[in-house]
Amino acid sequence: MKIYNQKTHFRRWVVEIPAVVALLTILAWGQELKERAVAIRGAAIETISGGRIEKGNVVVRGGKIEAVGAEVEIPDDARVIEAEGMTVMPGIIDPYSRAGGVTGGGEFVRVADQFYPYQEVFKQMLPWGITNLSITPSSLGQTAVIAITPDLPKTMVINKDGNLFLPVTNSTSSLRVLRDGLALRPAGPQGQGPEIPTRAGRGRGQRRGDQTQQQQRQRAGQRAGQQAAGGPSSMADPLWAKVVKGEQYLIVDVANSATILYLGEILEKYPEVKVALNTNGSTVFETLETLKKFKPLLILPPRIENQPNRQYRINAARIAHEAGLEVAFTGLKPEAAAAMPGMRAGRGQRAAAPPTRGASEVNRDVPLFPVAYLVKAGLPREIALLALTLKPAQVMGLADRLGTMEPQKDANLLIFSGDPLDPASRLLRVMVEGKFVYENKN
Repeated sequence: MKIYNQKTHFRRWVVEIPAVVALLTILAWGQELKERAVAIRGAAIETISGGRIEKGNVVVRGGKIEAVGAEVEIPDDARVIEAEGMTVMPGIIDPYSRAGGVTGGGEFVRVADQFYPYQEVFKQMLPWGITNLSITPSSLGQTAVIAITPDLPKTMVINKDGNLFLPVTNSTSSLRVLRDGLALRPAGPQGQGPEIPTRAGRGRGQRRGDQTQQQQRQRAGQRAGQQAAGGPSSMADPLWAKVVKGEQYLIVDVANSATILYLGEILEKYPEVKVALNTNGSTVFETLETLKKFKPLLILPPRIENQPNRQYRINAARIAHEAGLEVAFTGLKPEAAAAMPGMRAGRGQRAAAPPTRGASEVNRDVPLFPVAYLVKAGLPREIALLALTLKPAQVMGLADRLGTMEPQKDANLLIFSGDPLDPASRLLRVMVEGKFVYENKN
């Protein structure tokens, strides 16, 4: 027989009720602190996807953009940043970076397996407005995408399963890696490419300042060819399958103009393949007709360059755009890629061939000066902004969370004192994943 003790039951409730109330209060308080919004009020907004809003508000909560627009109301709990006269835009994304010193060793390399986040080079990126990087190995391998959050190093990698990366030269072994990979078969006997006369180790579009880099690219391509001598790496096989189906970009680093001609020949058989081609303006100018046939997305340094073997200056990004080719920019901060000992600088990231004189001398407070120069020289403004943000995100397969200012996208934002492409404007603050990680105190 169960005996009901009213006094004991009452004492239990007296003890338990305050405990439950206290616990609920603590949880609610913690949730409020965690979810408190940040609002940027009264700024011009470069949404990228929806054009420019001359005056509006941005609300950020939980690392994501909660709302953006001219009529957006600011929540009562928000920490408000007054930004009238300023401009907000998405963070800059670099689709081809060697920062961090990930190298190849003659085998397939996954950047995520070698990535070391505790390096000063990443902090140096923030004053230039760079919030995300796609880090590439030095030979055949898989890239990784990071968000530059030096204070949270263990969570910097946001996509460990990045793009397939392949350095290609006009050597038989290097081209065989590409042919066999696209054919989804083990490497066979050495094949012969189209008979295109070239000068050994140097394309016509290369300048003397590129010779060291040219040799490095050739060696990387040869290493990739050696890897394929016994068949493509099993780790690369599923990535090749995605590339052939058009599900993922293949990032290709080319050594010279002749290599692009070979690429055009090989890719004719694979219309579904999407290629992001890391090269320079002189090479683009020299091989434009071939590029128009297989339509890669071009990864270019933002600079004015010379025509091959001539002193005429060219705006390669504008030329590519007018030819119907998409462009993404890399190497906005050239010396960052060379900051680590033993690194091979990528194209657009070399000290031997800096950007235009004005761009190389400008300080980091005006990171978009080289891009502004290209716009002044005829590149449409909206195309320039796309090349810094959405196009790189598309190459990485992360356009659903990066590259534009839309609700539910990562809150990676830049605040400029004025128009980002105005040389008088200064980068004031950088936000990554909803937290301010850099403030210009000058």
